[in-house]
Amino acid sequence: MSLRTLFPAAFRRQLRLGFDSFFCRRDLGLEQIGGDASWWILPSLLNANSCVLSGGAGKDISFELSLVERFGCRIALFDPSPTGQITFQKASQSFQAGGENGLSSPSSANEKLRYYTVGLAETSQRLTFAAPQDAEEGSFTVATTASANQVEFECLSPNDALKRAAFTSIDLLKIDIEGFEYGFIHALLKSENYPAQIAVEVHHFLPDVSYRQTWNMIRALYRAGYSFAHKKHYDYLFIHASALKRLKK
Repeated sequence: MSLRTLFPAAFRRQLRLGFDSFFCRRDLGLEQIGGDASWWILPSLLNANSCVLSGGAGKDISFELSLVERFGCRIALFDPSPTGQITFQKASQSFQAGGENGLSSPSSANEKLRYYTVGLAETSQRLTFAAPQDAEEGSFTVATTASANQVEFECLSPNDALKRAAFTSIDLLKIDIEGFEYGFIHALLKSENYPAQIAVEVHHFLPDVSYRQTWNMIRALYRAGYSFAHKKHYDYLFIHASALKRLKK
């Protein structure tokens, strides 16, 4: 018998919040940034020279827009899906029309937020995605044995994504890439390019994606010098030891 059948939803939410709190650092000055698709990060590690690699636009890029407006970060946003492309087009039309969020035109030489219609994965190749089961929700996920409708998108490895973005390093990695995060982070750590902070949504709730993959990813991050800073359900924040050391100076 599962917790879902034993306990009401309100109790399960409180239980989850209590569990998540064990992974949250309250001494660092973490903040939740963005609108509907918000993320917990450590803002004191960001400034106008910071480079942010973001995977997954989904239906809301308020997080990325907030980083540009507040810190002036350079952001490379990757999402090959039609959902992500529509989201970015709507945002572009908005700030082109009124100059909202302090952003210049995406086509200008001084752009801060650049969008690439490719995905992020362990290796650079065309990969199979499962089409959204819910058209309104719009997520294209890693294909599984249960995936009926499938589509292929071009994807880039961490090194190739950095080259495409013209970044030499990453200050913040944010990825919500629907099951491809495990391979991408594995390849990133193998390249020894360690962002100061990594915000990632894990997807072990998808068919054929296991808790073991999440656990192995966490172990690899710890071995590379990262530790938990925040957890909210499936959204995790890790901060590297070198960044924490800088904060103490």
